[in-house]
Amino acid sequence: MKQIYLFLAAFFVACMSAFADNGITINPSPVQVSPGDQVKVEIEFDNSEGLYKGFQMDLNLPTGVDIAVEDIWDDDEEDWITTTLVEKGTLLKSGHTISFNKVEDGHYIFICVDMNNATFKSKAGTVMAITFKADDNLASGEYEGSFSAIEFNTKDDTAFNPDDVAFKVEIVPTKINGVSTDLQTKSVYNIAGQQLNGAQKGINIVDGKKVMVK
Repeated sequence: MKQIYLFLAAFFVACMSAFADNGITINPSPVQVSPGDQVKVEIEFDNSEGLYKGFQMDLNLPTGVDIAVEDIWDDDEEDWITTTLVEKGTLLKSGHTISFNKVEDGHYIFICVDMNNATFKSKAGTVMAITFKADDNLASGEYEGSFSAIEFNTKDDTAFNPDDVAFKVEIVPTKINGVSTDLQTKSVYNIAGQQLNGAQKGINIVDGKKVMVK
């Protein structure tokens, strides 16, 4: 009898541990980005309790980090359209839409629904991808962000509320792609052929090779 109780207790603990691990995760973690640069962050969902049809959650970003925007040419409007860089994840079906509202600086509310009540493709995957941008003058260091008020809903409107998820945003010094950061001993020119004392933001010609400095 004692062995049965021990087995049931171990089974209960295992189930509770598995359930506790269910929810959303942030990839990459920590989020690393240089001042003035952008990084795409994927929000992944994993839950073994059932298939879900939609979600809502709050995003809280540290001061100096925001969702990136991009100007895209619209042929129909014949004008440039400013687009906020939020993408549907691979877990969502074609009918799913993601809408969001900026409550205040650094605070967004996201809602995902499908008008046909369709469920996600599977029980685990990426629900959305968000591109973050760091301010040009944001100091290097570690900052805190979070997703809160998270709720996933099934077809019968049963709610699943995972715990809030905190994530770190590490602001790292600007990197130079493809070459050593020590340019003191290298010849550096701009694209106009003028010699520079050091690499500058944009396209540089370093030892005869084009190098983008972000």
